[in-house]
Amino acid sequence: PLNFCELYKISGNNPDVAFLREAELKHGRMAMLAITGIMVQSAGIHLPGNADISFADSNWVTAPSSLPLASWVQVLAFIGAVEGTKAAGLFDLWNGQTDKRTPGDYGWGTSFLSKDPIAADKMRLKELKNGRLAMIAFMGVASNHFIPGALPGCIYS
Repeated sequence: PLNFCELYKISGNNPDVAFLREAELKHGRMAMLAITGIMVQSAGIHLPGNADISFADSNWVTAPSSLPLASWVQVLAFIGAVEGTKAAGLFDLWNGQTDKRTPGDYGWGTSFLSKDPIAADKMRLKELKNGRLAMIAFMGVASNHFIPGALPGCIYS
């Protein structure tokens, strides 16, 4: 009999920590953008854009449905271009081979990191922790929206 913590022995196709770190960084970055977008949109701040789009709906759940199809095509094309060009070595991370790609490195923003490896690692750790916090914050706001009162004191619903 296997204990619950030994279930990984059943499958030999488990991802390496490098692949899981890549996924955690990607989800953390998206959550940081999402929670920032919720706060900015709820404050009534909007980017200038198409006059045909109404920004009257500041509800973060229903606002995406007010966008025209062309906007969604642009967003999905951008995501596809980024993911398609930066996917080299992604499946190698599953097996733990990090010689082609460092988890979470898209080649953007590396100029913001310190040249000192210790300071750069501290900044990477800060990004990871902020991403984790943003994922929890987004789930709290989502819970408060779908279950009113689930997060007492939350002003975003």
